[in-house]
Formats: sequence, structure tokens, C-alpha cells
Amino acid sequence: MNTPWTDVLTLGLRGRGWPTEARDRPFDRLPAADTALLEPDLARLTRQAAGLYVDFVTAADTITARWRIDDAFAGSDSPYTTPLAFAGLELYGMTADGSWRWAGCLGPNGPAGGEGALSRARLDGVERRYRLYLPLRSRVLSCEISASRDGDSAAIHAVQAGPPSPHETRERPVCYYGTSIVHGVGVDRPGMAHASQLDRALHREVINLGVAGRARCETEIADALGRLDPALFVFDVLPNNSADEVRSRVPAFVKRIRNHHPETPILLLGDREFGDFVFCPERSSTKIAKDAALVEVSEALRRDNCSHLFLSLHENWFGRDAEGTVDASHPNSLGAHRFASVLAELIRPLMQTHKS
Repeated sequence: MNTPWTDVLTLGLRGRGWPTEARDRPFDRLPAADTALLEPDLARLTRQAAGLYVDFVTAADTITARWRIDDAFAGSDSPYTTPLAFAGLELYGMTADGSWRWAGCLGPNGPAGGEGALSRARLDGVERRYRLYLPLRSRVLSCEISASRDGDSAAIHAVQAGPPSPHETRERPVCYYGTSIVHGVGVDRPGMAHASQLDRALHREVINLGVAGRARCETEIADALGRLDPALFVFDVLPNNSADEVRSRVPAFVKRIRNHHPETPILLLGDREFGDFVFCPERSSTKIAKDAALVEVSEALRRDNCSHLFLSLHENWFGRDAEGTVDASHPNSLGAHRFASVLAELIRPLMQTHKS
């Protein structure tokens, strides 16, 4: 039988800030008014659906999706991004103990999107909560899902209409601004970007504002962030800024945020260590210089009465064995998992201390 399709927008799109502000397309990450202020390439990047997902409840044994994009996966500007991560979908399911487990994925059937079952085998038909991640590097035009059980149509409910979960917090999200590392370049599936892994680890929504090749503390981005109301800001900008640029750009960016959010905690992250630092010692010198600049900036901001400002430097976010990177600079899925695990341990006490 033909099962009905459900537009995922009717289920509540998550991982996206500014829910009441108009967008050029509903799956764009920034509101239209902000996108219009950006130079074209940066605007294009913010239209990619990194970090966006939808949660729903069903007792189906088969979940099917169809979606359309306006970016061909063959046009990826990174040789390390798989077609699945660039333009595909990924499904997770919540277990009885509240943990998220991988349940399936589906890559694009062609340059305009795809259609098919999200799981290679029949699901068990137990009613549970599922999470569907959208493509990391494509602009999504539409996305629909359908569900069936034993060949008959199965109901799909928005999470608020399904059984309540004791594991998820309904509190304010984490806003995560950064470079291509945050955007998800290097991981093999949409849900493996470390910001998405952090979302699942914390059971708290994370707004992914990673922009590949950017995160240069743009004034327009700071003004947009100022209209959010997150529990925590995480800024990971060092990979795309020199030590001198850290000194010149980060203070103004943080102060601009502080004009809107005088008390919201801000976590500044130090640079990653390149995977080939053992053989290329200048890599470590670059990291040391950038981290030192960030320490100077954070100390100066605190002297300037910028409170609730936190700094974390790490020997290597992706692990010291170089197995966690795809190209020395970007984490693969293993490196992203390591990064998310470290961040979760950093962020949990901040949330408790500030009761966000």
C-alpha cells in the first residue's frame, strides 16, 4: 500500500536558532535578514543544513525518506566529505536507557537528493523516539518521511505528542560557532559531526553554526548570535585565524556578544594539534602561538570585566595518535567522537554551575 508522507517541518525542526524569524528557505540555518548582510560565499555556507535534525516517535518496522537538495554532492568543495555526509540522511533511535544508537542511513540517489528506506533491515516495530539528521553540506529544499509496519501505514508523531523522555532537557540550547571542523568536514555521516555527537551526549539541543573556511569573528554573525538565548556559547575559531588575528578579532567579537548577553557563559576553545605534528614541527609552533594569543585575549577580557568567560586548551582534541584525523587538520568520525567526549566533560559542570 502507499503510505502517507509527513513533511518533517510539521514535526519540529531542531538544531536551528531563531525559530520565529523568516528565512529564504525553512532549512537555512540563518534568518533571511542576516543572510542578506553576508558576502555571497559565507551566505551560501550558512544555507547548508549542518546540525539540523528532526525527532519523532513511531512503532514502524520500516521508515522511508525522500528529500530534495539544490547542491550536487559531486560539487563538494572538500575531497574528504563523503556523499553520505554531504547530501545524505542518518537515523538514530533512542534505547530504553535513554542512549542514542545508530539505526540507519541513506545516501543520495543523484544530484538532487534521494528516496528510500533508512534501515537496511526491518526494524523491531517497538514504539520509540527516532532522530533524523539532515545533510551536512547541502541546502535542503524539502524532506519527508513515511512509516509502515507489516505492510500497513504506521503513525508518526511529533515528540511532544509521543511518550515523554526522562532523558532530554527542555532547557536552552548550546550555540556552537566555529570553522569547517564544527561544520562537519571530514566525518563520514551527517550525525557524526562532533556538534551533533555533543547534542546526543548532553541530551541538549546544540545549534551548529560551523562555517567551512570561515569563522573569522564576523560582525554580522555576532549580531545574529546576540538575538539567541542559549545556555552557553562555544567559540572555536582558532583554526581559521592567525595568532595576530586572534588578538585583533576575538575581543571585539566577544564584547559584541556581551552587549546582548552579559551573564551567559562563553567557552573559548584552543586550537587543534595537526595530526602530522610529529613530522612537521612547525605545526606545533603554530598551535602554541595561537593558544598563547587566546590566553592573552581571555585574560584581557576578564580584566575588562567580561565575566563568565572560560578557556580550554587541549593537547589534541582528536587524540594524539593521529588516527582521529582525515587530513591532519579535520577530524574523521573517530576524532569527532573524541572531541565531543572531551567537550561534554567540559560543558556539563558549566551547565550545573550556571544552572542554564
